[in-house]
Amino acid sequence: MSINGALRTSVSGMNAQGNRLSAVSDNIANQSTTGYKKADVEFSTLVLDGGGTDYSSGSVMSQTRRNISAQGAIVGTSSATDIAIQGNGFFVVQDPNGGQAYTRAGAFVQRYDANAQATYLVNSAGYRLTGQPVGGGAVETINLPVGKIMEPKATDTISLENLQLPVSQPKPAAAPAAFDPANPTSDYKTSVTVFDAVGTPTVVDVYATKMDDNQWRLDFATTAADGTTTQLGGTTTVTFDSDTGKVDTPNPLGPITLDALPGRTEQINVKFGNVTEYDAKYLADAQRNGNPASPVTDFRVGSDGTISAILESGDTVDIYRAQMAKFKSADQLETMTGNVFRPTKSSGEPQFGFAGENGFGTTQSGALEQSNVDLATELTFMIESQRGYSANSKSFQTGAEMLDVLINLKR
Repeated sequence: MSINGALRTSVSGMNAQGNRLSAVSDNIANQSTTGYKKADVEFSTLVLDGGGTDYSSGSVMSQTRRNISAQGAIVGTSSATDIAIQGNGFFVVQDPNGGQAYTRAGAFVQRYDANAQATYLVNSAGYRLTGQPVGGGAVETINLPVGKIMEPKATDTISLENLQLPVSQPKPAAAPAAFDPANPTSDYKTSVTVFDAVGTPTVVDVYATKMDDNQWRLDFATTAADGTTTQLGGTTTVTFDSDTGKVDTPNPLGPITLDALPGRTEQINVKFGNVTEYDAKYLADAQRNGNPASPVTDFRVGSDGTISAILESGDTVDIYRAQMAKFKSADQLETMTGNVFRPTKSSGEPQFGFAGENGFGTTQSGALEQSNVDLATELTFMIESQRGYSANSKSFQTGAEMLDVLINLKR
């Protein structure tokens, strides 16, 4: 190996350790950056073929890669618009110029754009979150109806989830008479408030009456302000399996369509969830869609990325579903300013979807993903790089001294 070769090898070693130290410094500086993905520097040899017994000095090459696919720890926050991704995927965001990018940094805040007269969800780098409007439509930047009155929506579905009818309820001595709207009676009653197209509320009552062992009757009715009760459709009889406590007939149970409410044309479908007859108390979880006209007071984000407006009336209205993207090789994405990424040939093109579906992770509201930097590890790497750089500089210094000796031979 020539002296010049030793000098070149030492220089390549110092450059490689310098690159590693730069990556370590970047990682330490961004330890508290939301969604930051650490950089690692890997070394590989570059060997020159000298032939025979001669040794040809080589060098060392360094290559930087990002651990983009590595999950960071998730910590809770007090803001509902802080969103963390648990698992695979990236938020699809839009820069101020309309360009598309991808990020794991979910610290979004509401920001009003006076020119567009719209309120967007924007992260600290100014990127706007995109999503698909609930009910269909093209993906767009999410525009929150802050300070607005949500338009009313008519109820078209009532869901009876976890309807538990007590098997211990005594059966009647004689078969009960048919449901009488003028004198409605039952063993149990549950009420749910529904709305018409202009937001007018109406209470629908669900009556449950035991007919015989393992047999119940369900009736639906509404009572007007003057006390007049109107039955909404016919009676539904449910028979349970005495061994399992689950519905025997009809199977499946529902859905059923109720008659239109008095003075209205909208019909309501009733869907049934887990209907049982166990040795337990009566339970009926009645839900419905639709809402009155009411001001928006807050927002929340579900685990499937659904963004809902919370109304002053207490109702929630789903308005958007945040779009997500995934890549075949996420670690090959190009890192851009603002803690965002763009695809490369090596990463593959983005595959779009939504949280909780088709291999995408779930979203968590009121939480942020921390960087995946381990400070103790980075400080260890820093010491190693410092010592490696120092050792290579000693090799260079020794080579330089040997070169001086060679030059001085002429004197």
